[in-house]
Amino acid sequence: MLALATTELRKPPEEGIILRNPYRPQYRETDLGIVLVERAQGDADERERQLTNFTAHIVGELEEDDGIETNLSFQIYAKAEEREKCFRISPQGFEAMTWPMEQLGARAVLLPGPGVKDHVRAAIQLLSGAPLRTRAYKHTGWREITPGEWAYLHGGGAIGLAETTGPAGATVPISEASARSTLPVMHLANDLAKFVLPEPPTIEASRIAIQASLALLRLGPEVVCYPLFAAIWRAACGFQVPDFSIHLAGPSGVFKSELAALAQQHFGAGMNARNLPGTWSSTENALEAIAFAAKDALLVIDDYVPSGPSREVQRLHLRSDRVLRAQGNNSGRQRMRADGSLRPTRMPRGLIISTGEDTPPGQSLRGRMLILEITKGDIPVDRLTLCQKDAANGLYAQALSAFLSWLAPRWEEERSNWRARVERIRDEIMNRNYNTQHQHRRTPEIASNLGGGWMLFLQFARDAGVLSYGEVEDLGHRGLAALMQVANQQVHQQAVSEPAIRFGELLAAALASGKAHVANTRGGRPSNALAWGWRTATSLEVLDEVRAESSGNRHMDWQPQGTRIGWVDEASEALYLIPDSAYNVARRLGEEGGEGLTVTSHTLWKRLRDKGILLSVDRARETLTIRRVLEGTQRQVLHLDAASPIWENPDTSDIPSVEDADLLKHNEA
Repeated sequence: MLALATTELRKPPEEGIILRNPYRPQYRETDLGIVLVERAQGDADERERQLTNFTAHIVGELEEDDGIETNLSFQIYAKAEEREKCFRISPQGFEAMTWPMEQLGARAVLLPGPGVKDHVRAAIQLLSGAPLRTRAYKHTGWREITPGEWAYLHGGGAIGLAETTGPAGATVPISEASARSTLPVMHLANDLAKFVLPEPPTIEASRIAIQASLALLRLGPEVVCYPLFAAIWRAACGFQVPDFSIHLAGPSGVFKSELAALAQQHFGAGMNARNLPGTWSSTENALEAIAFAAKDALLVIDDYVPSGPSREVQRLHLRSDRVLRAQGNNSGRQRMRADGSLRPTRMPRGLIISTGEDTPPGQSLRGRMLILEITKGDIPVDRLTLCQKDAANGLYAQALSAFLSWLAPRWEEERSNWRARVERIRDEIMNRNYNTQHQHRRTPEIASNLGGGWMLFLQFARDAGVLSYGEVEDLGHRGLAALMQVANQQVHQQAVSEPAIRFGELLAAALASGKAHVANTRGGRPSNALAWGWRTATSLEVLDEVRAESSGNRHMDWQPQGTRIGWVDEASEALYLIPDSAYNVARRLGEEGGEGLTVTSHTLWKRLRDKGILLSVDRARETLTIRRVLEGTQRQVLHLDAASPIWENPDTSDIPSVEDADLLKHNEA
């Protein structure tokens, strides 16, 4: 570059068209549209070259902040003949100049000529002056709006940018004179538009609202109502993104959605059971976007009902696994921009409450959930109706608004103490005769997190003058006891999806339904043929054979059913499974039933070994299979106990009992 440098100046061109003045606007608006102003060298007269038959201005710039990224868009006002329109467009869309016809239709024309698009773009920018720039938020939850002041964003603005002190310096929930709410611009998605909170109420009104909210604790069983109530305040405090979700399970008609809606209506009175923000019929991407935007808030995803063809059931399982696992792992899917760079990860930032007639499958997924079971009669209709009236009248939303206003001035202090609070509660729960022997490692943390939200609410209610110290202590113990009880109940929910146990259940079902069988070591019928997947030709022959077995007569012709999955050594009560056959039979049967095996065969054999179900392994070859001579051939098999409880006493309810023989013969006759 230095070698090419010169001290000589180039002369400007002496002839041709030049711009009127490079330091003044070169464009003009007329009744016919936008024109380019030109003049020839040495010519004092100006010439106008028409560029468009419409006019447009950038009337505003909008910065949309989702908490991770800020996206800029332009507010455009355009007019073509008698048609006017105001719309938003991205800078990239503005630069492409395809929007005139998209927004104004065929009437908007860019006239032909070299560089017309560039001229029109530049003309609109120069003629628009300096548009006002506005910042809009696309999420709910806590943000530091001004340095040192935290506010809770919702669809109607922000709550909590004020602090008042009462007698002796005690912080009070709210007062009419000092409570204030800023009104930042909010651009929430349609599904989140109902996340609107009222202005913080007066002291007396806040007490009435808190009392109304506390009525939820008496709506049903404590093991259901206390965890659900604690989840409201755990989500709203926003100190740490919850790494768990809550699932309300029960048959149709037990008011699952109605109960979840009462919790949801703390964040907006309009979100009743028929207007919940999420549904499991939505796509994964839509649910992920809502869960990301609903920061520091409850998000109810309603109606988890696996039904229809197996393909649709599997899609629902995959959808729930993806959304709820992202909540449990505090993670999101990574995506790339068009230029190859990574986008920021968008993970759930609130607390998901799911409802459904079934529970999403998978042991690891259920370990990341707190499952609350509701049965018929748990929720009295008369109490539910009263609570729904209070929620619709906005009392629940007022209670949360008062809580947020109380928490805002102390938010940073409470956040720094949050982990210590949770750990104290976890130690207390585990020291109170807590059954952790068969519990998932995450369950105590889930219970203590909800306990932290519960105790924070009690502290707020005491400061508000609603609860006395004695009532706070009593409710605190009752709440922790309910959390301990529901945590203990998770053992059964998680054991149902444990792969080793599920494998045994599926094999037992396959043997009972005739989809698999086990032979003796010589390849023939074992003595307890019925239990090992062998059948005779008809139901009557089955009955006759059962009677023949009891009398010692075993001449009936038994046939093996389905796939052979192994051999049983009746002398040693050893069961030898063919690894691939047994795994494939169990996997197929599980997929048909909707809850299959979620691990590979190699991982499953390790689980069987870790649980002591495999009686022996080949340590010399370092394999989980052993060598045995069966039917005269050496085979690689898994060695298990034939009397293991995971497949003993298979379900043979479809086979008539001996006592039914006479009735069956009579009916067939």
